[in-house]
Amino acid sequence: MLRRKMLEFLRTWRVSHQKECLLINGARQVGKSYIVERFGEEYESFVKLDFIEHPEYCGIFAGALSAEAIATARLSSSPKETGP
Repeated sequence: MLRRKMLEFLRTWRVSHQKECLLINGARQVGKSYIVERFGEEYESFVKLDFIEHPEYCGIFAGALSAEAIATARLSSSPKETGP
């Protein structure tokens, strides 16, 4: 039930915030990663940046914050890309 509500919330967010990124934070072991991964399955591909597992990803947001700079930094850090 809660899983379905969270997925519905994320689907609603996707429609109303098309050009914004989403930050999910909260207590440990409550299903944040799980629900994001399930939501990501609805896309052709998605990128998950887990700053706890991979603190080196924090460097992606150091310096310039233009879309081009972030994309270049993301590619050089090679975070896990999930998709077909």
